[in-house]
Amino acid sequence: MSNLMEKSIFEPISHDGRHDSLTNLLSPPLYYLEMTRELARFQRSAIELCAIRLELPAASSVDEIVAFADVLSNSARAEDLIARVGEFEFALLVRGDINVVEKFIARIDFKIEISYACVTPKAGEVTLELLNRLDKIELTRATTTLA
Repeated sequence: MSNLMEKSIFEPISHDGRHDSLTNLLSPPLYYLEMTRELARFQRSAIELCAIRLELPAASSVDEIVAFADVLSNSARAEDLIARVGEFEFALLVRGDINVVEKFIARIDFKIEISYACVTPKAGEVTLELLNRLDKIELTRATTTLA
C-alpha cells in the first residue's frame, strides 16, 4: 500500500473523469451530472432533497482528507451522492429533509472541526441556481470526536 503522504492534494482532482484521485469519491463533473438528474426527479415527483457542502480546515493534511472521505462514505446511505469538489471541500446530495441532514451530520464520527451548509431545492430550480444558493449560505460548525 502506498504512503498517503506521497500523494499531493494538488494532483488533478479526477484520475478517470468519474472519481477523485485522492479519495475515490465522485468527481465534480459526475457529481453535477447526477445532481442534475436528481433535481429532475425532484421536479417530477414528491421526493425531498438536500444539498450539503462540507469543508475541512484549510490546514488539513492529506491523511485527514482521505480519512474524512472514508468517514463520509461510511456514514452515507447507498442513495446519497458524495463528491470531493475542492481541495478541502466535499459535497453531498441526500434524499430527505433537514432532519435527515442533521442525523447525517450527527453520524459523522471525526476528530476535527468541520463546517457545513445545506439547502433544499425550490420548484423549477436548476443545478447551478441551487449550487449558487448553497455557496451563499454561511457555514455552520460541527465538532465531533472519534471514540
